[in-house]
Amino acid sequence: MRRRVVARRPPWSTYIAGVLPAIVIAVVQPALAGQGLPVEPRDRAPRAVIRVRETASAQGKEILLKDLAEITAGNRSLLQALEALSVGQAPPPGLTRTFDPALIVIKLRQYKIDPAGIRIESPQRVVVAGAHRVIGRDRLFETAKTAVLRGREEDLTQITVRPDTLPPDLVLPPGEVELRARPRLVSSCPEPCRRVELGSIPVVVEAWVDGRLYRTVSLVVRVSLMREVVVANYPLPSHAVVKATDVRLERRDIGPLSHEPLQDPTLAVGRRTTRMLAMGDIVLSDAVELPPLIRKGDVVTLMVETPGLLLTAKGIAQEGGKAGQVVRVKNTASGREVLGKVESEKTVRVGL
Repeated sequence: MRRRVVARRPPWSTYIAGVLPAIVIAVVQPALAGQGLPVEPRDRAPRAVIRVRETASAQGKEILLKDLAEITAGNRSLLQALEALSVGQAPPPGLTRTFDPALIVIKLRQYKIDPAGIRIESPQRVVVAGAHRVIGRDRLFETAKTAVLRGREEDLTQITVRPDTLPPDLVLPPGEVELRARPRLVSSCPEPCRRVELGSIPVVVEAWVDGRLYRTVSLVVRVSLMREVVVANYPLPSHAVVKATDVRLERRDIGPLSHEPLQDPTLAVGRRTTRMLAMGDIVLSDAVELPPLIRKGDVVTLMVETPGLLLTAKGIAQEGGKAGQVVRVKNTASGREVLGKVESEKTVRVGL
């Protein structure tokens, strides 16, 4: 008698365990693909791996994938294509912008690179900065100073240059930088006789990057010419005769002066001031004068000299005068006015 064999079905738990992974894969893969990121099969090594950094620096006008990420690939051609892939416009030098990593897959497809088999590891937000270099305001000043002093290096012991107004630091893109400065001189003297301008001088500084003009800035420098000059020790009223104790020598900036300053105290001593001088004032050439030897109304001696004959007469000065100056004198004997040159105190020589 034959025994009937009945096949036993596997339990439901075994059936579900075998079917569930297939269902999960079928659901998860389309979901990830919908986010724009390729999904790698577990049994296949990726063709390339792109590890995006949270912060990056763009070296040119465009953001290249190699600026954003560390890229590895088994195929050299694929590696070079990925590194050179442009994924967006770079921010200006020194500024930043936010980059969406999801754009990487879009750019791969746009440039005919199949994203299948390329694994992308990325944070949710990437900050990209424009590569730059900073030219400090001190370097800008030194460039301007060199331009102002060009051709007068022998006067550097007497000339000082200091900044008056300076621009902020200059932000430039990467590259070979050359600074060129052009002083705005007011002198009309041609180049062979050019002298150093004094006082405040505007200077234009041009920043050239890789042979192209990138930025122009303006600054002002103050040029001072230092000399030993005569200075008043005390306040001196107008028409005061200067004594040796009234003045001294002191090193001062003569750039802003309107007249030539005296550099020898003996040129001031014995003269009288033409205007009031405050303590510490620089004594200019027009601030002192020879005192008059004759004043208006003074009784003077008129001298007339001819070969072998000297005549004298009394007269009254009709105006004051210094040595060598021609004044009018009235002859007291004749009542006539004559012209004569002041020769000494109370003496006027009259010519025939």
